Amino acid sequence: MDNVTPITTTVDKSNLDQVRTAPGSYFIGNFGGKDRYIRYDLNAFAEMEDMFGSMEQAQERLQGGSMKDVRTVLWLGLIWDEVILDEVTGDPIKYTLSQYQVGSWLTTLNLQDVMDKLQSAISGSLPESEGEQTSAQTMNQVATTASGEEIKN
Repeated sequence: MDNVTPITTTVDKSNLDQVRTAPGSYFIGNFGGKDRYIRYDLNAFAEMEDMFGSMEQAQERLQGGSMKDVRTVLWLGLIWDEVILDEVTGDPIKYTLSQYQVGSWLTTLNLQDVMDKLQSAISGSLPESEGEQTSAQTMNQVATTASGEEIKN
């Protein structure tokens, strides 16, 4: 028992700082005592599909103006920096940030600014849309193409 060495995991903070300031990460403000960056990567969009059913449904719900849905989508953009991964599988086992915490940061004083930044982050994370195609349809098309499936019109 005396020879037991505790296992510690260190995080390379310099790498996180590079990711935070990399293209695709958007500074939204200082909340909860730290600078917060939203990032909509493939994992965030996959979680969004799990929660809303599809990208189209997520977009429709956001356009409906539900504050609960806005909070969820903002949280999805923040969890990339707040995830605890399983050491074996590499899959997320929990997030150190709750939707309730995210909601507590938004007030009538900052809501419009955060909403503008949220929209910019989502738009900047999706490929350019073609013609009348929505950004959600474009994202679904990109995901389908990347998976090697045939696109159905």
